[in-house]
Amino acid sequence: MKEVNFLELVPQVEELIRKGKAVIVAKGNDKKANIMTIGWGGLGTMWAKKVVFLFVRQSRYTHTLMEQDPYITLSLTRDNVNNSLGYCGTKSGRDVDKFQECNLTEGQGLLGKSSVIEEYDINLELKILYQNDMLPAYYLEKGLLDEFYENKDMHTFYCCEVLKASVKE
Repeated sequence: MKEVNFLELVPQVEELIRKGKAVIVAKGNDKKANIMTIGWGGLGTMWAKKVVFLFVRQSRYTHTLMEQDPYITLSLTRDNVNNSLGYCGTKSGRDVDKFQECNLTEGQGLLGKSSVIEEYDINLELKILYQNDMLPAYYLEKGLLDEFYENKDMHTFYCCEVLKASVKE
């Protein structure tokens, strides 16, 4: 992986998130990495820092891991490497080793605090700065609750600082 300036990647990252070609790589107390495909996210500036906004359902295993360790990676791919996007969005890391099942290589991030996916095109090493549960009472557009939360499986909002950005060589 080659370190690059995150700002040069912004258009690509936004496009890949929109296309559903992004995953979170998280580790909990046991330091075993898990991969989860995401469909929601965004980029911005907060507290004079470059940040990524992520949304993870509270029922997900990745949510548990993110509560244990604030260092995570947002990995993005232009191709669906080994069909990993679908697999990592439907199987739980509680039950399977997604790196092994998808034949992906877990690498060490540039900072040594989080894991990266070596086969993916972009890896953003992040630190969670802020989190907040998205509660039904605060939705101004109540139709969203019916559309996205029929089972009341709510998301937690995470604001994460971009610490390092790297691309596949």
